[in-house]
Amino acid sequence: MKAADFDFHLPEGLIAKKPSDKRDLSRLLVLHKNGKIEHRIFGNLPDYLNEGDLLLLNNTKVFPARLTGTKPTGGRFEFLLVKEIGIDKWEILSRGKYRGEISIAEGFSAEMENETARFSYYGNFMENLWRYGDMPLPPYVKRKPEPVDREWYQTVYAEKEGSIAAPTAGLHFTSELIEKIKDKGVKVRCLTLHVGIGTFKPIKAENLNEHSMDAEYFEIGKEIIEDIKKTKACGKRVFSVGTTTTRAIEGYMSGWYSPIHPFT
Repeated sequence: MKAADFDFHLPEGLIAKKPSDKRDLSRLLVLHKNGKIEHRIFGNLPDYLNEGDLLLLNNTKVFPARLTGTKPTGGRFEFLLVKEIGIDKWEILSRGKYRGEISIAEGFSAEMENETARFSYYGNFMENLWRYGDMPLPPYVKRKPEPVDREWYQTVYAEKEGSIAAPTAGLHFTSELIEKIKDKGVKVRCLTLHVGIGTFKPIKAENLNEHSMDAEYFEIGKEIIEDIKKTKACGKRVFSVGTTTTRAIEGYMSGWYSPIHPFT
């Protein structure tokens, strides 16, 4: 399978810079098994779900992983936290390499060494991130992060902190829409997959089998596995919201991982 098989033209003007004022007013394309296509809005989703179906969501929460600091020379240095690799030590991604100290805020600094950063700070590390960090918007959103992105770039059911990118398929849900879905007799369950650096990396290999995938942490409760089995046994459908939820479920169901604290 070649990467070129998935090429398509996407006009830049169709890439939203900000979300809709109301999340579930986003457009929804419905492709039926017979090839019929419908153009709806996301708020119409309950029309396609039936009593006894199972809807699976990813409740990961994005943290403000983008930081900007000042070098002793006065130059600015921006970087993205990738994953924690030791006590106060993180793997980072940046456009340039730098070795030395940077000051992020008073009482919050980091010693940079190429692709790692070791932090010094007062208080709690995550509290410092939420105070001084920016949300890691994807590269195709060509604008600077804003404070409101902490709400916009997050699902309404986000709960477990750990992602450096949002599970974007879930951004269109509202709390009211989820309640409507539950009112139809649809079970709604959450698993966790923390979206990692792989979501930002372009596919450079011509053959997809040669593309290297980065590991991601996921966690699935045993009750979710039982719900999936019962739903399928009753002839009902399992809906997986987005690629993050799908690869966690497929990873587990393939027999590769246990349901608690694995990596894909």
